Amino acid sequence: MLWALERVAWSPALLGRGALVLAELARRDPGGSLQNRPRMSLRSIFLPWMPATAAPMETRLEVIDLLREREPAAAWNLMADLLPRWHDSNMRAGRPDWREWAPEGDTRTTRLVLERHAEEMTHRLIADAGTEAPRWRALVEAIDDVPLAAHEALLEALARAADRGLPRATRTAVWNALRELLHRHRSVGKADWRMPDDRLDAIEEVFRRFEPEDLVERYAWLFSNRPALPDGRGDYRDHGRRVEEQRVEAMRAWYPVLCTQGVISLAAQVDRPDALGQALAGTRLLQRGAEEASFVRSALASDVRAARVAGRAYLVSASRLRGPDTIPTLLAAEGAAWPHTVQAEALLALPTGQSTWALVEALAEAGQTHYWGEVPPFWVEGPDVERAMRELVRHGRPHAALDLAAAYADKPDAPPATVVRDTLLAAARLAPDANGERASGYEITMLFELLERAVVAGEIGEEEVAQLELLYLPAISDERSPRLLHAAMGREPTLFVEAACLAFRGEGEAARDLSPEEQGRAQLAYELLHGWRTPPGLAEGVIDGAQLTAWVTAARGRLAEANRVAIGDVLIGELLSGSPPGADGAWPAEPVRDLIEQTRSDELLNGLRAGRFNQRGVVSKHPLTGGALERAIVERYEADAATLAARWPRTAAFLRSFAQSYAHDAEREDLDAELRHDLDW
Repeated sequence: MLWALERVAWSPALLGRGALVLAELARRDPGGSLQNRPRMSLRSIFLPWMPATAAPMETRLEVIDLLREREPAAAWNLMADLLPRWHDSNMRAGRPDWREWAPEGDTRTTRLVLERHAEEMTHRLIADAGTEAPRWRALVEAIDDVPLAAHEALLEALARAADRGLPRATRTAVWNALRELLHRHRSVGKADWRMPDDRLDAIEEVFRRFEPEDLVERYAWLFSNRPALPDGRGDYRDHGRRVEEQRVEAMRAWYPVLCTQGVISLAAQVDRPDALGQALAGTRLLQRGAEEASFVRSALASDVRAARVAGRAYLVSASRLRGPDTIPTLLAAEGAAWPHTVQAEALLALPTGQSTWALVEALAEAGQTHYWGEVPPFWVEGPDVERAMRELVRHGRPHAALDLAAAYADKPDAPPATVVRDTLLAAARLAPDANGERASGYEITMLFELLERAVVAGEIGEEEVAQLELLYLPAISDERSPRLLHAAMGREPTLFVEAACLAFRGEGEAARDLSPEEQGRAQLAYELLHGWRTPPGLAEGVIDGAQLTAWVTAARGRLAEANRVAIGDVLIGELLSGSPPGADGAWPAEPVRDLIEQTRSDELLNGLRAGRFNQRGVVSKHPLTGGALERAIVERYEADAATLAARWPRTAAFLRSFAQSYAHDAEREDLDAELRHDLDW
């Protein structure tokens, strides 16, 4: 429908009707992620530098005025979309195939016409802005892109609006938009898109007229993540210093009016409550004594996290200004009457380490739990990692302990392997901590590397690590194979058979609905089997035939008892696909060939074929190459088959069949390449 309406709009006689339909669709549009929307169709049709209509500009302006009457919201969006931008792009609208509405030539126009169009849009936008904050903010954001005449018209309109009775929220929005505009241009030095100083000075005059009377609205922006100073950024160190100074001045203006409870309430309204606490400490308005203790206790006891963050930040900054004994002195003088959880909040403002933790130990269990439930693990330094991990686990944060351990896993002061093992067990099944923390697969993989080194050093048993690999298989499968677990499976087939029973139904067994727990175990078992391609008995590129045969014989016997002979042979075949070449250079190795001949199992060969095929992975090549790569594979397998034909005839027949499948692939690739060449793709 949109494409049809775009084609209709090429006709000057039908432009108004088509635009009205698109405007109504835009009003009804529920939104979405696709760019193909009624609003974008309208923009493409009326875009002044590439209009998708044969109607002249005067006609287009008349239609826009019609939309302003009938569909004002869509008309406003359209006019805002048509304002010039420093960088702009457009998808050309569809042209009619059978009508002669569209001109054959280029529809682009001259700079003078574009400037006039921008002026026409600007005047209409000013007239329709009303008192809505988003509309006035959009006008401010257009100031630096429109031509000079439109720029001056916008600035005059803003100057008039400053004296009008605009709602307070609209005035504050305009003030913030002008501040950000000044910051953007005064922060770029001599960039070619920077407005001249005289224009910026004129904008600043209007900016001052919109300054909010409310102190909170006037200064709250300073406590954002990236405060946009109206005089520009400059050197980042100088910018940071000026921001800190202005934050302190803002707090000097706030505190006499807001007092303690007002500042605490304000913490939830700003992006950086920590900056709020830092600024209050910088004012030095709160002296040691009851007033300071009242603020700290009220902030740290708040149910609002932002207020507690502000309180902690105040204590950290006060300690930097007055010395490291500030917090202990405050707690000694005033803290005895505070709840233990509030004392714990105060201790969170101290550096982590043994001296702080001695104070934590003096708290009741509720205070200790609160402290260890909040302390960020990345604050802990190397010598204290082991103790911090134990405390984090004890207080229900094993994943935070894993994060901490991973940060030191490859460092000299890495935590002991036994502590890492116990922590992994505590965080088993990857359930997040109570506060949502969850160790990543990368971090867990680093810890398993640490455990493997500990196995080699004899610090921990290989079977213990293998059991952990099974628990964490979903988390580490994308980062590493469970090497010790697979090694344990290769020594004895019990776990292999158990995994096959979990992942696959028995022969003749009726399908049934699985519980979420059963589904999870089945998926875990499938991933374990799917990732194992190291045949039992393989060491340093050579397979011990006796060990492999004994393993396969035992596994097939147990699979038969479990009524899973067929799928078991497929899984064994996939495992054997990881075989290296034999002593004669042909694939697979001799012990695998012997098993193929002895078992005479078609299912084993099917698994071997699937596993070997999947080992090739993703292949990239030129689209006109054809089947050259596949023919090279055919030659290799046919050569291996010729080598094996006399002694291992069944294996040779399998290799010839495998080669034939690649020969068919090569023929298909040749045909595809020929078609692409003929079609000039």
